Amino acid sequence: MSPGLWGRSSGCHQTSEAHPNDKSRQRLERHHEYSFLHVFANDRTIDSRELAMLQKLALSDSQVDDQERAVLSRVFSRISETTVSPDVWQEVCQFKERYQIP
Repeated sequence: MSPGLWGRSSGCHQTSEAHPNDKSRQRLERHHEYSFLHVFANDRTIDSRELAMLQKLALSDSQVDDQERAVLSRVFSRISETTVSPDVWQEVCQFKERYQIP
């Protein structure tokens, strides 16, 4: 098997029992894939639709865990008040505060 996009195996080995961290890892992978391939690929910034998708992914299980915080922190560190609309910047700041994202 060859490494996938994020350096992981691209094989599709599945077992009958899911490991408790599998869902968290899968959410983390979705964050990586969406944010780094879609959000920044088109214009190197985040618009309101893209931010809504990131929030939806992060809150898909009604919480933001430490791994998701780390990914979102890296995503949000790539934008600034001058690179996004005022509404998006305000929503990013509120989201970061609400979910303790550095």
